[in-house]
Amino acid sequence: YFQSDNGPSRETRNWLDGTQDPYYGGSAGGLKGHKFSLYDGGIRSPGIMSWPDRIPPLQVISEPGVAMDVFPTFISAAGGNISNYQLDGKNILPMLTDGETSPHEAIFWEMGAQTAVRRGKWKLVLKGQLVEGTSPENEVHLANLETDMEETLKLFSTDTILSLSFNVLIAVVVLILTIILSKVAKSWIKRLGLSYNNLDDTLFIFLSNIASIIIQ
Repeated sequence: YFQSDNGPSRETRNWLDGTQDPYYGGSAGGLKGHKFSLYDGGIRSPGIMSWPDRIPPLQVISEPGVAMDVFPTFISAAGGNISNYQLDGKNILPMLTDGETSPHEAIFWEMGAQTAVRRGKWKLVLKGQLVEGTSPENEVHLANLETDMEETLKLFSTDTILSLSFNVLIAVVVLILTIILSKVAKSWIKRLGLSYNNLDDTLFIFLSNIASIIIQ
């Protein structure tokens, strides 16, 4: 299994010769942002997995996963029981071998003042930075990754909010509430010295059920 850990770095240390200019040797292609950014240019990285006996060759899988999925996937592949562990990652072996969808209801990130969450095709970034040490490009940025993988369109703004469908508005509310409640719950759970593994997935399932009731 091979995977990059993050998007291209702009850190000056990459020059290896003392140059203090931001490094520009890496590229995220058309994706927005660099290492330290929670736009996809900073967190979306390629992964290659080979297991000739189980994983069909020449696949390109677009379903989302995270590096935390590697451990539970390998444990499951070896016949182990992942319920014996407290894990944030999930077993993605069915996604690789049988073409199933991602087991993640949502994926949640925090980096400094930035927060991001993805649920299906929708991704919300709060205080998103393009490069570390810079001011946020946007306080709130909503993107549809199916039609705008580069996150160039800012769907959530005063100019576009009235044109969004009711279902999209519900999705936005769910994403924002999840971020707020996750931060509050994590703060209190941390004070109590408890574990909050899989808290984000639990909140998303809970809020998604509420949204479904409202839509109905």
